[in-house]
Amino acid sequence: MFASTVVLSGSIRVRTDKAGQETVAAKIGEILNRTTGYKTSLELKTERIVDRSALPTLALSGLAYPVAG
Repeated sequence: MFASTVVLSGSIRVRTDKAGQETVAAKIGEILNRTTGYKTSLELKTERIVDRSALPTLALSGLAYPVAG
């Protein structure tokens, strides 16, 4: 049976094998919810490098501004 199935005459019998959290759609949703917060080790290393280099970069640019200007 598909979504939006219309019975024009007679009756229809439906047997449900899986419901709720046991369905394929629910399992896919669970996997996607777990992966949204996942970061690769490369991303974490990059964030650490950027965090460490931001302050020295700003300091050097502040010192270079009067010299270049």
